[in-house]
Amino acid sequence: MALDQDLRPSHYEYTGAPRGRGPSLIRVTLVRSFRIILPLIALGLTAALLWVGVFQPGKRATEQAATRAPIELIEPRFVGEDNQGRAYVVTAARAQRETGDQQRIQLTTPNLLRDEGKPDQLRVQSKAAVYDQESGKVFLSGNVTAASSLWNAKSDKAVFDTRTGNIETTGRSRSGVSVRLGN
Repeated sequence: MALDQDLRPSHYEYTGAPRGRGPSLIRVTLVRSFRIILPLIALGLTAALLWVGVFQPGKRATEQAATRAPIELIEPRFVGEDNQGRAYVVTAARAQRETGDQQRIQLTTPNLLRDEGKPDQLRVQSKAAVYDQESGKVFLSGNVTAASSLWNAKSDKAVFDTRTGNIETTGRSRSGVSVRLGN
């Protein structure tokens, strides 16, 4: 075999441009164009993703919070202990946080029980209540009945302080007496 003979088979020869001439003008133009256009497209997509990812979530979250209904709990149970060590349990048929103040919870048909099974057991029921977590008070309203082993009271409204364990009936009392039960 002669040294000047090409070892490559003929079907592997480059046929894109005529021999002796450089790359075609169309190919050069396309390569130069893509060198400019493709980075611009990548930059534009990156900017769009950043815009959607960084700036839009806050806007969407604000819009969703304004239109979203508050969380509703079925048969919630709030338990705690007052400053004298007496346990209390507040239950309700339903509970829902107020939209304006997240520390206030609206309760439907609440039942309050303090010191269950003890001599100074207290049971309070009403049609509705608002539990203010910040102040630790339960504002009961609508046909409030409060009963202990020593007394019974009915009123339009009552306030139970979860920190002290005290209850105070307010409004028109059906028993003719305004009750304030402390220690």
